[in-house]
Amino acid sequence: MVFATRCCWLKASFVFVLFCSHCVGDDSVKALAVLQRIVDVRAAPSAFSVDLEYEIIREGTRFYRMHVSGDMLRVDEFKDSSFDQSSRISSTLVRGDEAYFYTDSPQADLQRTVRSKVDKAGSNAFAPRAIGLTFIADLVDDLPKLLYVNSDSISLLVAEEINGVAVEHIEVQRGNFVIGYRVNVETGRVYQMIAFQDMVEFARVKSTFAEDSEINWMPSEVVVSFFNTNRIDFIKNIKCISEAPATNLFEIASLGIPEDIQVVDRELSRSVGQWNGSEIVVEAEYEDSQIPEENHSFGYLIIGAVGIVVFFVLFKRFGRKKA
Repeated sequence: MVFATRCCWLKASFVFVLFCSHCVGDDSVKALAVLQRIVDVRAAPSAFSVDLEYEIIREGTRFYRMHVSGDMLRVDEFKDSSFDQSSRISSTLVRGDEAYFYTDSPQADLQRTVRSKVDKAGSNAFAPRAIGLTFIADLVDDLPKLLYVNSDSISLLVAEEINGVAVEHIEVQRGNFVIGYRVNVETGRVYQMIAFQDMVEFARVKSTFAEDSEINWMPSEVVVSFFNTNRIDFIKNIKCISEAPATNLFEIASLGIPEDIQVVDRELSRSVGQWNGSEIVVEAEYEDSQIPEENHSFGYLIIGAVGIVVFFVLFKRFGRKKA
């Protein structure tokens, strides 16, 4: 896991250096350095856990328990703050690009998909490292891509203060969208994010922080306001544990799902096997469909060679009769 985390940090650093070469002016370079500070600070710790409440006004509150370790993520959604198995709504398990989603309901299937499409399976999971950096809760945790990659311009505006805290004001433009960040450089904390479309503000994210948090960059509360729909989301009572979660939490067996349920691959739109309580028992029909193409190619070569031999035999026979 340490190796994987270092690789991610090196990748982010390489992207930062590469992107710097496209910046014009000292202010753009300074602005990019502030955004990279956010990325660097949120790279640690490599493994941690988070409990939080996600309230949508007029819709209700969901409770989440999240575990992170390297490129693995587990998100359990609950009905109440007991975080008890009996109140669990669903579980999402992400391991690299592979993802599983299970809903605690009768006749539910274990759904297998890819990380980028797990929301289409019904999952409400989102990436803890991106809390306070986005107004849409999803699994995007490629922070350089989220903050500055593929931007048209990056600007450093006049420094400000928020509740007595000095912040740099950075603006990132992508097409007709402009995102403004208020960042304390020393801590890497993002206190505010404002999104504009066609120069009209449509969303604002405000974060507050607790000094006794085990993870310094993680907000204790986030308020997301959507001005075009008058919707307000609250991510609150955020509690962090900086210790690495148990490795077995990232195994399918730890989800406590019933035996003999179907495992459905959403990319193939079909069942690929059953869960027997400890592993996925793959269906023979699915295994047959996974035979590598080169095996078939070898068979086609043999058939082709036999066909050529038969052709020459017939050609010689009929050629002699005509002569």
